[in-house]
Amino acid sequence: MNFLIIIIFVSLGWAAKYYHLTKVKHTNLLNRYIIYVCLPAIILLKIPQLNIDQNMIFPVIMAWLLVPVAAISVLVLTRIFGWSKEILGCLLLVVCFGNTSFVGFPIIQAFYGEQALGYAVIYDQVGSFLSLAIIGNLFLVKYSTAPNRYITNSDNYSTTLNKRQPNVPPIATFVIKVFSFPPFIALIIAFLIGDSYIPQIIQNSFWLISLTLVPATMFLVGSYFQLKIPTEFVKPLGWAIVIKMLLTPAFALLLLLSFDQHGLYSQVTFMEAAMPPMVSASILAIHANLAPKLAAAAVGYGLIMAIFVIPLVYWLSNLIK
Repeated sequence: MNFLIIIIFVSLGWAAKYYHLTKVKHTNLLNRYIIYVCLPAIILLKIPQLNIDQNMIFPVIMAWLLVPVAAISVLVLTRIFGWSKEILGCLLLVVCFGNTSFVGFPIIQAFYGEQALGYAVIYDQVGSFLSLAIIGNLFLVKYSTAPNRYITNSDNYSTTLNKRQPNVPPIATFVIKVFSFPPFIALIIAFLIGDSYIPQIIQNSFWLISLTLVPATMFLVGSYFQLKIPTEFVKPLGWAIVIKMLLTPAFALLLLLSFDQHGLYSQVTFMEAAMPPMVSASILAIHANLAPKLAAAAVGYGLIMAIFVIPLVYWLSNLIK
């Protein structure tokens, strides 16, 4: 039932865009609400509830380890099929980085409950977010045909910082953006707070905000939904979905079983590894002029594939329960 709710809100976001009921400024405002309010509130609510132990290291290691696995797969296929530089750059962005927050958080909450969100936050912020910020930038520098853009999880947030600090060196810009990204700030504060007492009224406020996670994020993802794709991109798209949503989670499950990792954190790690391509990574590929139509389609078809893959992953996660 919870997964059905997710599909409904994605459909509403797509319908609003298709029938021109929303404009770009509305999408930007919703994006800012999620980045500045919703995600920080969830992080501040869930992270202090976690028992900090060595088990939290594994989701982070897995998130980083899956990037080279996906990248090597893309490079091998590019050599086999002779894909262009722009297709290669696009695939590296959409295949290596999963939508572990906007799509991941609602799905984790739907299948494993609110108690699992803390592990999802760790996987996303210390894993997906930092790897996108560091490795994703390297991909952009190497393959982009547009001016370099140094990133965070939100392209609008990144653009604002660029305008405010036009003369800051690239490395300094990157560091500033990572440590001024609202969810990342919230993560640091949450670790500093630890198990300290938080007034109930504040916790209740965070909880009420967290209730908007599913409708806000899924509506936004639906607004980016696109299925049209030129014929020459069909094969790269197919392989992108296979690598991102079948190969990498299979590799993650194999590692979890090999190292005898069990429990909720392992199930969350496995589920996050199966998330569809990240919306932000797709946007970066579009703005860098890296096969924009392929990047946009990867988000749409990834969401469709998630309807079939996520229940399968949930069933398989019983192996590491």
